[in-house]
Amino acid sequence: MTHEPTGIFADISNQDYHGGPGVSKGHLDKVRRGLEYYHAEQIEGHKPPPSPAMIAGTIAHCAVLEPDRFERVYMRAIEGDGRTKAIKDARKQQREDNPTKEIVPVDLYDRCLGMAAAVKAHPMASKLLREGTPEQSAFWHDKATGLYCRCRPDWVLPDGNTIVDLKTTSDPDLRVWTRKAASLRYHVQAAWYSDGYEAATGHAVTPDNFVFVVVGQEYPHACYCVTMSPVDIIAGRVAYRDDLSALAAAKQTGEYHSFPQDEIVEIELPGWA
Repeated sequence: MTHEPTGIFADISNQDYHGGPGVSKGHLDKVRRGLEYYHAEQIEGHKPPPSPAMIAGTIAHCAVLEPDRFERVYMRAIEGDGRTKAIKDARKQQREDNPTKEIVPVDLYDRCLGMAAAVKAHPMASKLLREGTPEQSAFWHDKATGLYCRCRPDWVLPDGNTIVDLKTTSDPDLRVWTRKAASLRYHVQAAWYSDGYEAATGHAVTPDNFVFVVVGQEYPHACYCVTMSPVDIIAGRVAYRDDLSALAAAKQTGEYHSFPQDEIVEIELPGWA
């Protein structure tokens, strides 16, 4: 389909990618929560604005993966007490003098540079990110459902078979992060990106070649690299296939309901209640 190009594209901005067509992993998370939520956001257009955490994550990703672009796009706010007239006037002048740049609060700007330095200083993370391409957009048609799909790997190594995904975290404790990975369905992301990238490019990404680089948001910005077991990747694949099938059925029938509609459901409280 000419209006649904497939393959890998390096010239699509982050804004255009997220505003464009195609089912993403984020969409599947909405489906898993309930088709009503997908419908509200994608059909009705009730899209929530980016949260402060999402904005911070975008800036941090740029600092780590695209340092040259980070310098072009972002600028550290003038330091000082923003309640004083002098600092207010200075920051206003800064914005007027730099209309094409995004002024970033001092603390956030410094934390992003700290994360970038920590990743660069980490032997394995720096090796993975030494050569490659950031923020490519992959598009494909799912064979089972026909749905137009997409993903946007953070970093792809030159071999085309290794994907690196950067995760910033408020608590880098490995046990805490592992629980977070489960709740945020990072295993689904790994399966979706690996399968999608192969569908778009023909390059297979095995479980040990989908690597998460994890870095703490606060000093000392602890950093490490992890992969997920083949069993977890399979579970992620099963989950996304269920989500994709549910979405395809809803698109065909026009019925976006995951919650009971025509019955009263009896519930049973958990044992700890």
